[in-house]
Amino acid sequence: MDIPLFFLISGALLLGKQESYETVWKKRIQRILVLIFAACLVAYLLLGERPLSAGVFFRQLLSGTVHVSHWYLYAYLGYLIFLPILRKIANQITARDIMVLTGLRIFFAPFMMTLNYWLGYLGLEPLVLSGSLTVP
Repeated sequence: MDIPLFFLISGALLLGKQESYETVWKKRIQRILVLIFAACLVAYLLLGERPLSAGVFFRQLLSGTVHVSHWYLYAYLGYLIFLPILRKIANQITARDIMVLTGLRIFFAPFMMTLNYWLGYLGLEPLVLSGSLTVP
């Protein structure tokens, strides 16, 4: 519950700011990169495999596997990278667009679940649109 609330509040606060790509990079992305590096370094030093290895640390840092609890930092970094684009979308979206997107969500989520249920019942593999994209 805490992480979605963090994203909700962060997004609400950031969408109102009109910043260029350069400003977002300097003010936000660089800071989160330093935070990710520091948090992952501390976790690796305390919990990492022995013997410690700089190569292993950097591989795990780039893949996001230093410590599982840091996933939200990588997710937040992704939001920050797309923030200027998301801001443009948020400024142009209409109430009708929101209704269409909500309707698509309401239709497709149960449809996919039902389809996958029946595919499983028939002994077939479930239909997966993307293994790393889930819409709650």
